[in-house]
Amino acid sequence: MLLEEDRYRSKAELLKIKKFQLAEFSHLKEDEQGNNILFFSEQRKVLTPIMPTIIQSNGEVWEISSLYFIKYLSLNGGRDYKTLLSIAYDLLNFYRFIEECQHEDENFDWLYLPLNEEDRVINRYVCHLDNLYRRNLIKSSTRSKKINSVVHFYKFSFKHKLFDKGVIKNGLPFQIISKNITTMDSLGFTQIREVETTNLARRSARKKDTVDGIKDGRVLHPIENEHLKIIIQALENHPSRAFQLYCRFALETGARSQTISTIRLHHIKEILNQKTVLGNKLKLLVGNGTVIDSKFSNEASIYIPKQLCLDLIEFTESITWEDSARLSKYDLTDNNYVFLTKRGTPYYTSKQEIYELENSDDGLDQNITVGGTLRSQLKTLIKIIRTNHSDFPNFSLHDFRATYALNSLKECLDLGWNTTQALLHVKKLLGHASIDVTEKYLNYYYEIDSYNNAQNTFEKRLLKSIKNQKD
Repeated sequence: MLLEEDRYRSKAELLKIKKFQLAEFSHLKEDEQGNNILFFSEQRKVLTPIMPTIIQSNGEVWEISSLYFIKYLSLNGGRDYKTLLSIAYDLLNFYRFIEECQHEDENFDWLYLPLNEEDRVINRYVCHLDNLYRRNLIKSSTRSKKINSVVHFYKFSFKHKLFDKGVIKNGLPFQIISKNITTMDSLGFTQIREVETTNLARRSARKKDTVDGIKDGRVLHPIENEHLKIIIQALENHPSRAFQLYCRFALETGARSQTISTIRLHHIKEILNQKTVLGNKLKLLVGNGTVIDSKFSNEASIYIPKQLCLDLIEFTESITWEDSARLSKYDLTDNNYVFLTKRGTPYYTSKQEIYELENSDDGLDQNITVGGTLRSQLKTLIKIIRTNHSDFPNFSLHDFRATYALNSLKECLDLGWNTTQALLHVKKLLGHASIDVTEKYLNYYYEIDSYNNAQNTFEKRLLKSIKNQKD
């Protein structure tokens, strides 16, 4: 019997190995007597900032999961470590469930597949997740994500022969089902495509964007103008000039953290020769083929105010930036990152640089950063704010993107643009693949506007009531 509220007795944990390098080797030759010589030749390398490893309660590695992680990295590259890490946490939860069930049946493992389908390991796990969902202990989306991660683990393991299929009895752990779905592309055309699913799939309840946030990759919260003024004032007292400019860049472009962090100096210099667009902004291409990271490496554009570009150039000519650059891999060259820490590392190591490190002899000797300094500097900013505003709410750097989007949308509507024009403009600014995501900001705008109007009406009525009582 599982413990209340999903508190497993299992002590299994996730170990994160930093700067893990995967290499494949092949045996080359024999000695004169025909004996094998332990001499190997490196064939392929993959370098990842973080390599997950699931450790069982007994301290041993869950071997099949490690084989899965390694094969995944070899096929997808170490630059996709965030996706793998997310899957690893889901598999850890699955394995804790397995260990929990082993208290009742020691033969219970990930290949426990008796004739009765309801008793099979993955069916029991799905039933467990369904129970947690019914008790409001997990969200519908969380349940679906955990199921999908486990299904992918099984399908991937079968496809790439990570174990002997001879140990499987009574068929596959689930049924594979093909079905047609109707989708709408970014231009509004309907398309029908065939997708593969399983009998374990659960429909996630469609989230409605409310005044609590907007789902754009993650849940974002536009920052109120009054709070934004406080943030901007506090930034003036922040010790890092690079972080000050980073925040300004995020607020003035709506670009994602990893995109901003992987811009090189030559990118800024090159666009300064362009004609300005969208008022007084310069267009910068990001994504595939640019060495600037974007979501899913998709090609997109960000629009940077010209004055901000000039300020960035001025910053890169300062002693502060040059001191950091001298400590970095790219030194005082235009190939260096615009945003560097005092140690000479970027806020995020770009996918391009990780690729370069994979094919170099000193890859493991180089620092690979994944936003740790940004998070630390944000904590410093919040601490500065709360010296004078103790109850100031938490916010994330990603909320700057939502703030930019909402303000851009409001500006368009205030200028008299119709909703279609405004949506298409903001879609372009944010680089959304589909206008459906942009529409979430419009819905949020109207909802928050209605909320504020209702709140103002209520406050007026309350004040009037108080005044009448006094009279």
